[in-house]
Amino acid sequence: MASFFDLNIKILKLSGLWVPNSNNSFKYKKAITYNSICILYSMIYFTIAELVSLKDSAANLNDLVKNLNMLMSFLLTLIKIIVWFRYRKDILKIIAFIDTRKNVFKNYNFDSEEIVLKELQFKDTWTKSFFVMSTLVPLSAGILSITETITKGEEYVVFRNDSSLVYVQKLPYYSWIPFDHSSSKWSFAIAVVSQCIALLNCGYITVGLDMMFVALTSSITAHFIMTKEALRRIGNFEFKDRTATHKLRDDGYIKFKNCLMHLQNLIKLCQRLEVIYSFLILVQVLVSLLVLCTCLYLVSSIPIGVRLLGNELAYLLAIEIQVAVYCFVGNKLTDAALEIPLAIYECDWLNTTTAFKKAMIITTIRMQKPIYITIGKFSPLTLNTFVMIGKTSYSIFTVLKSRN
Repeated sequence: MASFFDLNIKILKLSGLWVPNSNNSFKYKKAITYNSICILYSMIYFTIAELVSLKDSAANLNDLVKNLNMLMSFLLTLIKIIVWFRYRKDILKIIAFIDTRKNVFKNYNFDSEEIVLKELQFKDTWTKSFFVMSTLVPLSAGILSITETITKGEEYVVFRNDSSLVYVQKLPYYSWIPFDHSSSKWSFAIAVVSQCIALLNCGYITVGLDMMFVALTSSITAHFIMTKEALRRIGNFEFKDRTATHKLRDDGYIKFKNCLMHLQNLIKLCQRLEVIYSFLILVQVLVSLLVLCTCLYLVSSIPIGVRLLGNELAYLLAIEIQVAVYCFVGNKLTDAALEIPLAIYECDWLNTTTAFKKAMIITTIRMQKPIYITIGKFSPLTLNTFVMIGKTSYSIFTVLKSRN
């Protein structure tokens, strides 16, 4: 079976975030150059360009809100990039550990590969869906703008008093452009393409980093499920015969200890994920809360049938799904860990040794404490959190709407 993280690594390479471990200096320099261009253009330059353009959008409330939404999304992505490079080596160690332990339960009388494959399919499905969505949103905005430029470009040409012309078509996104994009429709088209390239790569960065968290969480969830199945089956093939020899009992205890050692490693991985992602998830939730609220405001203020309504609805849906996937995988991880005590109880422990029973009791007590990935140490990352975010966003939206 290939690595659980192959698709995620490909997206990180495409977005300019993957640092190769290569002895080939030319290949390494080429990758670093590509990464630098991607990050400097799509994240540093374009974030500054959006910040500069705030004063241009301040005249209209809807334009200002839309610009602030995009700016917050870019700033959030910048924070994710900082976290990625800060903890990149730790994340790579987790990936290496998971890949080397994928066959740890191959002799435990169940199909461990099927469990891993199920989580892999879940992770890859969502990764591909987000990738397609992050591609379609900026491409559709760019194609619609350029199509309008080609078909109706003459309608946007305005002559000044000095007989010079100005092209007044509105860009799909607010940002500062380092050249005069109103000089002609072709300069406007170049400005649209430059915006869409920046949005496209920012989307790929977001997908790569968000889905890396999903991949890490899903892979650990798969290992919790495998550990549960291994614990449940120890007694079934070791202690079914009540006249089992001491050797069989010792073999069963060894297998039980192997399960517990793997379980301890999984708990340590969860603790490490908590250190890496807790603050980032807090920022993600706070930004998503604000963006969801403002998107609801924008959608409610745009008449039905206007082209911009579809763009705002797509953006609103993308933010909702992004938060939902975070909460869903966190909830799955917690549920998988909570099933360990029942799996230990279900093995045929009556005929086991005293050492086995003591280890069983201690592990059961430990695993009754839920394992969470938290939101900045404040709240566990569960589906209840997602519901809370939705309720809070709608409450803030109703307040804003009532004051408008």
